Amino acid sequence: MAISYGLGLSTDLSAEQFARETTLIGQRLGLYPPDLELEQLAGGGATTTRNSWSRIRPTPPEPWQPEITELGITTRVRMVIRLDTDDQLLEQEDDFIALVGQILASLPGDALMSGLDVLWLVRKNGVIDVNQADDFWTPERLALLPQPCNRRPIPSND
Repeated sequence: MAISYGLGLSTDLSAEQFARETTLIGQRLGLYPPDLELEQLAGGGATTTRNSWSRIRPTPPEPWQPEITELGITTRVRMVIRLDTDDQLLEQEDDFIALVGQILASLPGDALMSGLDVLWLVRKNGVIDVNQADDFWTPERLALLPQPCNRRPIPSND
């Protein structure tokens, strides 16, 4: 079974520009190898140092999507990361959250983090809300995000 998470961002950046920024951030965190080409995430994707696979694509908005209808957020680009389910699953999730935290700290715009049919994080108008799943949002993971973060119920992503 594949486990994947995504980060959608409402931005004026193209998928290629978002991929370049994400590559640089990921390299600074040690998640992507130093020789990863800046355009690779927007092409065929890239593998992290823990064997998670990630790719960035433009996301044409569909008016029926829950993030538009319920939250008023229209994402333009989306990063998807598929975890390697054979090893270090929790560490791969931690890596993704660290990457998300640095992306949110570096790039403006509304954002949504989802996975496993759950909406985990919403940033709207600069305010970050995370859902109330204490088993996922440990204090260590919350510390990886820009502060303050509000804990609150978030509508499901299904």
